[in-house]
Amino acid sequence: MRVCDYNTDAIREALIRMPNLKNIDMSMGRGLYDSLSTKADRAFGDGYQPVFGDDGQKESCGVPQMWSLLLGANYAGLKLKGLRCGNVHWEIFKQRGEIYEEMREAVQYLTILKLHVITRDSDGGSADSLESGDHHSQISARAEYLSESGRLQEFVIAAPDLRVLDIRFDLDSSFDLDLSFDIGNLVGLKQIVGDFTWHLLQHLAFSVLQTTEDEAGGIL
Repeated sequence: MRVCDYNTDAIREALIRMPNLKNIDMSMGRGLYDSLSTKADRAFGDGYQPVFGDDGQKESCGVPQMWSLLLGANYAGLKLKGLRCGNVHWEIFKQRGEIYEEMREAVQYLTILKLHVITRDSDGGSADSLESGDHHSQISARAEYLSESGRLQEFVIAAPDLRVLDIRFDLDSSFDLDLSFDIGNLVGLKQIVGDFTWHLLQHLAFSVLQTTEDEAGGIL
């Protein structure tokens, strides 16, 4: 798959033959983002890779797979209604301009958006790295990019008809281990949704981010 640029061309050729496709569910681990499907495990279990198990992959977990699917959907002119994506690295939002814009175009008709965003290192973090000051500064830099670049917010508000918005951050295992962890290292809720209003929204869920009572109340 790496040699073939993650099958981008093959995905395009496949999706253009599925004009009625409405949902894309992907996860780099076993099971889907919001489902532990035994049927999926039986059918595809032998092909699953560990979340951080593809050491030869040049890009971070789930990044080329997600943009290949979204670019394929955009190329095929699909009006996707659901995108559920588990275990995708935060660098998905650092793609070069034309790829990022096509990703946004692909999600414009969504009514369901669920993302599980990985912000830790692709190796999961070593014991040494969990104890180092550099480790926390790296976490802070990632949160700062997601908050200040505006790309995560742009991606989310590109889908104005959302009924379900569910974004989770798997920030880092050091969050559980280090009681001195600075909450300021987390992505801010305001930086995700801004001042945008989803008039059809029925379900809103977030995990592992920073906010205030006033911000949360204002959004509601």
